[in-house]
Amino acid sequence: MSTSPTPGCITKQTIYVSLLDEGTPCYRPVEAILKQGDIYTIISNNSDPEDEHWEFICGDDVRCKVQTFSGGNQGLVAYAKLS
Repeated sequence: MSTSPTPGCITKQTIYVSLLDEGTPCYRPVEAILKQGDIYTIISNNSDPEDEHWEFICGDDVRCKVQTFSGGNQGLVAYAKLS
């Protein structure tokens, strides 16, 4: 599902970030820019940080993997922040 970007081309994609403190696994779709391979930079801002606590935030470089959700749909989920 992840690819290498074409030089000089910005590739935006929707990835999913875990919501913390929800009691059950929950994910927020966010916009990110593909850097290379499975590494993305999150460009979406949390519009309600008092209500939703994202595992990763705008500006974070994250590693993503394909995950199958409970409904059977698949998506790229951020699972590790790069320093």
